[in-house]
Parts: sequence; C-alpha cells; structure tokens
Amino acid sequence: NMKKNNREPIILGVLFGAGDPAASLVINGSLVAMAEEERFVRQKHGYGLFPKNSIKYCLKHSKLNIEDVDYIAVGRDAHKFPTHMAKHFIKTWYNYQPLGEHVLKWHLDTLDRYTPDYHLNMIKKELFDELDKKEYPEVRFINHHYAHACSAAYPSGFDSAVIITADGHGEEDCGSIWDYENGKLEKIKQWDIPNSLGWFYTKFTTWFGFRAHDGEGKLMGLAAYGKYDREL
Repeated sequence: NMKKNNREPIILGVLFGAGDPAASLVINGSLVAMAEEERFVRQKHGYGLFPKNSIKYCLKHSKLNIEDVDYIAVGRDAHKFPTHMAKHFIKTWYNYQPLGEHVLKWHLDTLDRYTPDYHLNMIKKELFDELDKKEYPEVRFINHHYAHACSAAYPSGFDSAVIITADGHGEEDCGSIWDYENGKLEKIKQWDIPNSLGWFYTKFTTWFGFRAHDGEGKLMGLAAYGKYDREL
C-alpha cells in the first residue's frame, strides 16, 4: 500500500544480526534481485556479518544507488525487543524451569541483538556514513513470519491459499498458519517459543551427527532416500 511520489517505491530488504545475512530488492512490486552474503565473503552462513556485498550486488544489478532506495525493510519486528520479548522469556523461565544455562544466555543475547537501535545503527554505519545526506530511507520492521508468508503468497500466482510458515523462531513465534485471500493475509494460528518445529528438526540434525543450524539441509536431502514403512 506504500506509494512514493505517485509511483511504487523501491524497497531494499535486509536481514542480519545472526546467520545467513542477505538482501533483496523490490521494484514496482516485483522481486528483481536477491543474494546472501556468504556467496561474496566465502564464509559459510556469514554469521554476524552485515550484508553489505549483497546490497551492492542487488543495487548494481538494477543500476541503482543506495540514494535511490525509498524504504529499507528489515525482516524482523525489532520493536518487540527488548521489552515485549523479555516478558515472553520471563514466562518461559517460569513455565519451563529449570532451564539450561545456554538457554538463559541465548535469551539475554537475543534481547540485546535485535533492538531497533542495533538495526538502525548498523544500517547507518554500513550504508550511509560515507554519504553527505541528512535524510535516509525510512526503515520499516516487518514481523518475521509475516515476511515468510508474504514471500510464499505474493509470488505464488494464487488468488487464495492456506500458508504454513515454520522455522527456528521469528520474534516469539516459531510457526504459523495463514489464510491468503485476494492479496490479504490473515493469521489463523501461531506457535510460540519454545514449541518450535524448526528447533525440533535441529535436534534430529545433531542426533544424526550434523551441526546445528548448518546440517538441516543435508538431513532434508537424505530424507529423499528414505523408504516409507507403515509400521513406523
């Protein structure tokens, strides 16, 4: 629904702060370029990196400069950090005690890492510090699973669909079901931390001897070689 000077806006999508940082570019409502940072720095998953090379690639592909971008969309609702997520984690501590030390540390690290200030400071430092510009593109924070659902719904070509999103976690949510009808998405169901199907899959990944948050794709590939057994 965003309009910029009576035209469709140019939107730069970014995700960073953990593993697999990436960027994408949307022009006139169409995805025109996307890339993951690991492909440029040759560092698998590019953990903790800002997707600077990915952004450069997307802009160069479209013959644009960063000054041409109207909006920067971050695929995470940073406004939920730290206060909203702190309340959720406190409930988790109460409901699932005792928790392991590594879980508590992850909770505290997450509260610091995903705040609006963290994202805005990184974007300014990495993209705009060299520019003599007072006005930067507006940064919008998008709910993580809503972004997942949009990436499934809008390029699909369907007028209506049921969409399932599932990963390790977004904000407090780990999975959701959406109703897609005539360009609009409505959330029907949501599962929250720690009830994560993605984390459940990660446990199987490590059980088979692969690394967490790395070998899940290998396990998916191996699944194709399995044989259906009704007794199991």
